[in-house]
Amino acid sequence: MVPVRLAAGAALALVLAAPLQAQQTDEAKLAAAVQMLRTDVRAQAQEVMLAALRLPEADVQKFAPIYRTYETERAALIDQRVALIKEYAAGFSTMDGAAANSLAERNLRIEGDLLKLREKYFKAVSKQVSPLAGARFAQVDQVLQKLIDVQIASELPIFPGK
Repeated sequence: MVPVRLAAGAALALVLAAPLQAQQTDEAKLAAAVQMLRTDVRAQAQEVMLAALRLPEADVQKFAPIYRTYETERAALIDQRVALIKEYAAGFSTMDGAAANSLAERNLRIEGDLLKLREKYFKAVSKQVSPLAGARFAQVDQVLQKLIDVQIASELPIFPGK
């Protein structure tokens, strides 16, 4: 349990490494959210993941290519999320109900796709490395993603009320 706490603590430190100034504008907050998705969190996440999994070297050799493929597929979904945040930023001041609904529905689809991807790779890691490694992968990946999501959410303004 200590390595999972250590991994979560390290991930939290990574996510919170660049706190925002209270005076930032909504535009600056949106830019920070996009930057959060674009930063090299993936490389740091892999280090945290490997530390939490505590795999023997032979299993690390099995896990590493699976994780690289996972990150490649995940990056495509993150790119969709970045595009959505940029669209949100561009239309924030003129947002109507239809646009807000469209953005929310697409965001939910991306979230669902990320969950399906985690499930796919949970199964792959379970099969090719071990069931315990698969369960740890899914758990640690979920924690890392939630930490990133909390940071991004704190930087995004709420949909405008009209």
